[in-house]
Amino acid sequence: MITYEINIGTFGNYLKEDWLEPLGLSACKLAKDFGISSMALSKILNNRNRMPDDVC
Repeated sequence: MITYEINIGTFGNYLKEDWLEPLGLSACKLAKDFGISSMALSKILNNRNRMPDDVC
């Protein structure tokens, strides 16, 4: 049986690479749109906290 491993990275990296940088969004704007504090989003972006289920 062949198994494959896929490295999808972290959600924080996904947000940074696919949303913030290409679209020119600020973390504060994205946090406001998500309805969370900018501190909470900062922790998610820096992989120190996971995204809450109610935000997902």
